Amino acid sequence: MKIRPSLLALVALLMATCPLLAQKNATGLTDVATVNKILGTHLQFDSGSPANKLGRYECRYTDPAGGNQYVAIHLLESKVQYGYDVLKSEFDHAKTEIAAGRKILAKYTTFAPYAAGGSYAYYLTGPKDKATEASVLFKFRKGDYIVAMTAEGLDPLTVTAKINALYTALKAKL
Repeated sequence: MKIRPSLLALVALLMATCPLLAQKNATGLTDVATVNKILGTHLQFDSGSPANKLGRYECRYTDPAGGNQYVAIHLLESKVQYGYDVLKSEFDHAKTEIAAGRKILAKYTTFAPYAAGGSYAYYLTGPKDKATEASVLFKFRKGDYIVAMTAEGLDPLTVTAKINALYTALKAKL
């Protein structure tokens, strides 16, 4: 069987570009030492957790003492135009709901745009109450990805005070 040079070139091109088309892993965006340094925590990467075994869409750093503290990094691949639409929709919804005095995801009570993160980047905070731990949700888009970071059981003021450092650490590897 004779293989045409154009077919060989096509196969070589596909093999060369396939890694660029693959979903990045959330575990590759940062490491637990960086998160601990920024937030002043003592979290650890639990290689046995279901989220970390997959590592593709979520990476979770947890409290080694078994407490309720954790930081989770979520990564969603989406073409720029769709990612922009999704983030805009979430931004507008959160802003409207919180302005009307309603909670987002049953725990977030404050909304703040994050201009340094680009169009429609934002974070939400929620205090500890009877049903939930104190929480921060931070979202931004970089290229074909939407990055979300959730911090549970940590003081929201501490986390939001470090939002610039977190943003810099997370966007550096995209």
